[in-house]
Amino acid sequence: MMSSSIRIYTVALTLLLTSIVPSVWAENALTKLDDQGKPLPIYAATWACVKDNATGLIWEEKTNDQGLRDKEWTYTWHDSDANNNGGQIGYQDRHEVAKDSEQGSSCGKTLSQCNTQAYVQTVNQQGGICGFSDWKLPTKAQLETLLSSAHDSKSEQPQRINTRYFAQLPSNTWYWSSSTSAQDHQYAWLFYFDYGKADDHLKFQNFAVRLVRSSQ
Repeated sequence: MMSSSIRIYTVALTLLLTSIVPSVWAENALTKLDDQGKPLPIYAATWACVKDNATGLIWEEKTNDQGLRDKEWTYTWHDSDANNNGGQIGYQDRHEVAKDSEQGSSCGKTLSQCNTQAYVQTVNQQGGICGFSDWKLPTKAQLETLLSSAHDSKSEQPQRINTRYFAQLPSNTWYWSSSTSAQDHQYAWLFYFDYGKADDHLKFQNFAVRLVRSSQ
């Protein structure tokens, strides 16, 4: 029969392992990449992209330098592809609906018009990120893969996204997806990573963008 001391030790060890496993999983789930797309150690201080080892998706890491990819810039939703926009192309800049908003101002004048399509095209045309020039606006389903569990969020970070790897977050963590709402094509889906929720918003509104590509 197991002694009480051994039983206590077993319980304690089980609790310890249970608390460690999620953190170990989190570290192994993502990989930092340098500006050439090469893997970096987890303790790297700077990186350009993040690879999700489970899905194979590679994500843009934002910058904090007032340049093209700065974390604080926001964009209206715009997509000229009729197969994806639901017949509602969106808006090329907030100025279209708010004349007091200066054109190009929401993305620091890094683009003449601050919209999702212009951002994707400009990033790819200017050499891309991490050695790749096939970046896209993520779908709603792809954005959802970045969502951390509520348990991890409470124990490690306030946001529902892994801030050890996605360190450059805007003050408002709403991110556009490429997915138009099926109910009303004037709306598109986005994710709010402070609370881990999806919602659809009118396409003329301004929100952040985090690009994605497949590693295949």
